[in-house]
Amino acid sequence: MKKNTRGINYLLIELLISVLVFTFMFKGQVRMYTITALMVIYAVCMIKRFGLMKDNNYLKSYVNRIVIATLMAFLLVIYFVGLFLGFKENIIEIKSLNILKIVLPLIILIVSQELIRYIIARNNQKEKKPLIVYAFIMIIVDIIMHSFMYNFHSREEVFIFISLIILPSIAKEMLSSFLVYKCSYVPSLIYRLAIGLYAYVFPIIPNLGNYLTAVVDIFLPFTIYYFSARTIRKHEKEGLYYKKIIKRIVYVPLLVMVLIITSLITGIFKYKLIAIGSNSMNPTYVRGDAIIYEKEKPKDIDVGDILVFKKDGRLITHRVVKKTKVNEKVYFYTKGDANKSVDNFKINEEEVVGKVDLVVKYVGYPTLWIREVTE
Repeated sequence: MKKNTRGINYLLIELLISVLVFTFMFKGQVRMYTITALMVIYAVCMIKRFGLMKDNNYLKSYVNRIVIATLMAFLLVIYFVGLFLGFKENIIEIKSLNILKIVLPLIILIVSQELIRYIIARNNQKEKKPLIVYAFIMIIVDIIMHSFMYNFHSREEVFIFISLIILPSIAKEMLSSFLVYKCSYVPSLIYRLAIGLYAYVFPIIPNLGNYLTAVVDIFLPFTIYYFSARTIRKHEKEGLYYKKIIKRIVYVPLLVMVLIITSLITGIFKYKLIAIGSNSMNPTYVRGDAIIYEKEKPKDIDVGDILVFKKDGRLITHRVVKKTKVNEKVYFYTKGDANKSVDNFKINEEEVVGKVDLVVKYVGYPTLWIREVTE
């Protein structure tokens, strides 16, 4: 074991030096790819040299559930907050090329990092220093990989970088090291992949702003740590204790989910969700998609916006092609993107419901199916 510890220490020193060298050699996006390749190389080297010990910790399944349930609660809560603060589109368009360029390298990086952490933890059960050193190196990696997005020309930029990158990275590394050391690499991997990828794979994400984003990114790891640590301690005394914890965590996200769905469907807040029943706006969105629209005043809606309005008792979503004002009253002329001609009617202020903000693919199908059955 001492020989393994010595070998791991040497590899950690080499890893730190390599990361620093790559930082000066490469810039921007290329730096991310090279550091990802570096982590893969070190993961392979460590697996070949020290082996990948069987992951048979009996607490793994319990902690996995804790992590998944907490992440569900986290996502549901921030999306509920988004009903008040608004939403923004995905960081990248969900296309094959973007997945290969950004998402896939990120997955490979995270898996490599956690495999290395697991090998270090399993070969140093009585010595925590190598795991601490590795966490420190990964914090440096986070700083390096995100630094090119900031110019640091002002104190505010530095403060934002510390709040959004450094402090969340410290919290993340503390949690991952704890989970791997005490349990398994699997719960850490679930946590890392979830927080690393959700902003890329979800079609819409809450617009929380810098302050709330920093608070959430720091608070979430400590929440998972609290429940995981409590479960591990209690499970050693009571084998069924984790069930009580799971129930407490699961009930909260389920309640939040019901509130989100109810508020979006009823429109009691600023946003409302409706299903699309025709193809008149193809290719912007098609039948079976759902749109989230924002309640807006007519004066805030311009030509080019997609208007949600009531006509003959039906909700219609078409694009504004003309806006006029007659006797202090605003009127809109609309057209479906797939239609050849402008709609043969005009919309007055009283008929305006809102403006389309976001499109969520396929979510509207269940509503349409229910409607077809009940009508």
